[in-house]
Amino acid sequence: MVDREQQWVERGERTISDFLSEAVGRRIFRPEQVEAIQARITSVVGTENVSPDTDLVIEAVFEDFDIKKDVFGTLDEVCGAATIFASNTSSLSVNDLAMAAGRPNRFIGLHFFYHPAKNRLVEVIPAQSTSAETLARTVQYCKTLGKVVIVCADRPGFVVNRFFVPYLNEACLLLDEGIATTAQIDAVAAKATRAGMGPFALMNLTGPPIALHANDYLAEQLDCPRFTGAASLRALVEAGEMWEIGEETECDDATATVISERLLGQVFAV
Repeated sequence: MVDREQQWVERGERTISDFLSEAVGRRIFRPEQVEAIQARITSVVGTENVSPDTDLVIEAVFEDFDIKKDVFGTLDEVCGAATIFASNTSSLSVNDLAMAAGRPNRFIGLHFFYHPAKNRLVEVIPAQSTSAETLARTVQYCKTLGKVVIVCADRPGFVVNRFFVPYLNEACLLLDEGIATTAQIDAVAAKATRAGMGPFALMNLTGPPIALHANDYLAEQLDCPRFTGAASLRALVEAGEMWEIGEETECDDATATVISERLLGQVFAV
């Protein structure tokens, strides 16, 4: 586990420890299994200190092409020739990242979903330059994690975010238009999609800036102005805030139908 500063490494360690403790409480792991898992984790401060013989590096920095390029540039200097570089990007072009990373044949997209410790789905996105060996090794790695693997082409949004990101934006548009509150939209959305939470609660967990960036990227790449980040989402990100979700979730049947049909319509229309 690598981060730029000691404080962020320690935060990562605490996060992992909390999830493992929760797993023990839910009887998913036994205490001795948790000890074995933690013993396999090595914390490193500074990308330049990654071990040269690392088999696979998974980058998960903010969705900014130049930042990712800089990270891979540093990794390319310190990692061995056999190391595979993977990006957890949710929207950027894997082909472009592969060419910028310095080892296009050993580069691949590896997109995990929230929450990665619990969600079994993962998208594996080979670039045009990715070797068959790199793809095979990455897929096998994911299977050892117990993941359900979707191998998909490098297209805007890949598979899931091609419909899920517009779904998030549609929720924001419903809010902008005064159709309902965040709590009401979340309640209807969770029921309509049989999900554990609604779009606003999810954005609060994953970060509104990620949703805004992904929407703007899809709008540009697909030439679809409707996918441009909604005004409320943009204002929220500019203010550095999170969605306020109240307690009132009830709305009349007609409003609930509008919310449900627009959200599901956005999902299936793509």
